[in-house]
Amino acid sequence: MFARSTPFFRTIIFLVVLLLYSTIIPRNGSGAWQEPKELTVICYMNGDNNLAGEVLHAVDMLETVGSTKDIEILALVDGQPGDNGGYGPRWESTKVLQIEKDDTVGVIQSPVLEDWGEQNLGDAQVLESFLRKCSRYPSERYIFLLFAHGRGIIDTQSFTTPSGYKSLFISPDDSGERAMNHPAFSQAIEKGLGGAKFDLMLFFSCLANMVEIGYELRDLTNYIIGSEDEIRLVNTPQGSYQIRGIEAEKLVAQLAKDLHTPTLDLGKLLIDSYIGQYETSSSSAAINGRPTPTIHAATLSLIDCGKYNKLAKTLDTLARYLITSINHDTTGKAALQSIHSSLATTQKYPSFLNLEYYDLFDFLENLAKQSDDQQL
Repeated sequence: MFARSTPFFRTIIFLVVLLLYSTIIPRNGSGAWQEPKELTVICYMNGDNNLAGEVLHAVDMLETVGSTKDIEILALVDGQPGDNGGYGPRWESTKVLQIEKDDTVGVIQSPVLEDWGEQNLGDAQVLESFLRKCSRYPSERYIFLLFAHGRGIIDTQSFTTPSGYKSLFISPDDSGERAMNHPAFSQAIEKGLGGAKFDLMLFFSCLANMVEIGYELRDLTNYIIGSEDEIRLVNTPQGSYQIRGIEAEKLVAQLAKDLHTPTLDLGKLLIDSYIGQYETSSSSAAINGRPTPTIHAATLSLIDCGKYNKLAKTLDTLARYLITSINHDTTGKAALQSIHSSLATTQKYPSFLNLEYYDLFDFLENLAKQSDDQQL
């Protein structure tokens, strides 16, 4: 037996502690120990579809700011086999990057932490694995950026409801021929974070800012930025990037200036830069062979997820009241007419049979105008 005060015992303790430390705090790309950060930005960038060029360009633009002493930017990036947006064939497969500052636009030079080969970013297990890896980087706050296709709560490409019910359809991967539904997406985030919570989730995805989606994620993030409409990008001719959509590098640049910028101000910054691209667009679409200036529709919102419980309760009360009114012998016809008239004048978005996705606030305002029912 060895006494606890012997050099041998102290050496064993030191080696055990060193081993545990190495499993908790990873090394960075240069092999140095990873220091805890104030903020980690986690980017899930699915370009294994027709977004390959735009996704890789977004990574390129994030490099113009890059990680700092207080901010870590980690990205899982997947291009499409045969399509690398001019960045080279090495970016046609899946890689984990530590985004570093690089002012050269047109080339991605951030260190590759891990090469995952060809992965299916439409698989929730891939998302969970990436989040688990990122959560090993100690940080006070986490921000999540998703750049992928989205089709809202119904697969509007095949006109089906996945699993037989309305559910988020997001991050389709062409090579893997798969996308995530709502339960799989939210469960992957919950498991991957391991009890942590995002300060902000930023959806660079079409039709992702819906009550059903935000309500499911309300306990996993404080805020959500997303669009209830399609996000229309203009990149013609290829590489011109007339409309880039969400400019995530501006969020990181602002946080690099002031790490404690309120999330509301970050939201305003991103939304203004987003909407500004559409208001001033001089992009051209060929009509009868002649270039024609086009202004594209756009919407983006910042949501306080702490309000979702109250919103859901209020909507449930409204729905129950409307159902009762519709089924009433004397009020049924008037209630149906009010709903029909309200929907006919409400802003709507591309959807399943063009009948599903409406602007909630606009609908409620119209319903209040259409109905004579004071209680409603």
